[in-house]
Amino acid sequence: MFFSFWQNYSNTLDWEPTKEQIEQFDLLYKLVIAENQRQNLTRITAISDFWEKHLWDSLFPIIPFFSAKQTNYQLIDLGSGAGFPGLPLAIARPDWSITLLDSRHKKTAFQQSAITQLGLTNTTTICSRAESHQGKYDLVTIRAVGSVALCWQYAKPLLAENATAILYRGHITEAEIAIIKDSLLKIHSYQTPLSNSHRSYLYLQK
Repeated sequence: MFFSFWQNYSNTLDWEPTKEQIEQFDLLYKLVIAENQRQNLTRITAISDFWEKHLWDSLFPIIPFFSAKQTNYQLIDLGSGAGFPGLPLAIARPDWSITLLDSRHKKTAFQQSAITQLGLTNTTTICSRAESHQGKYDLVTIRAVGSVALCWQYAKPLLAENATAILYRGHITEAEIAIIKDSLLKIHSYQTPLSNSHRSYLYLQK
């Protein structure tokens, strides 16, 4: 299903999934679409949109960490919802420990079902609020949860010392940057490969 997308646009990620990983991405799509009949997981259902906005977008800002010597990263995905970016990352890096955190039981129930059906052994779910957890994680991802300031407020306590939080955004304003400038490592702005949508990824350090 997604093979041609990975084949045609692998240069935009500098990473290629294995055949088994592509099959897992395909299954994840089918699971999300099926669950969408029971609860509103996502408005993104077309195959090309799903690949770009859920799979490509989940992986792109994390790719620089793939080449690091450390392999046993502890990553937590805040407000994971339907499991993005956490589930694609768990598929891409089976040697990492991935935690999906969401405060809504229906969402974490779907996540756990998907984890089981995808055969992921490196992934756990937590139904809780971010404020209940303290820092031990090497990477924190947070997408579409709220303002930049609020995302950083949620992510910062979860980080281990010198660890990194990655905020997934669309356009970013100078006013938003000013709020978190003391913790900001870099901003990576990019155009998505299919729709040429603007994306900004903010890397912050505790």
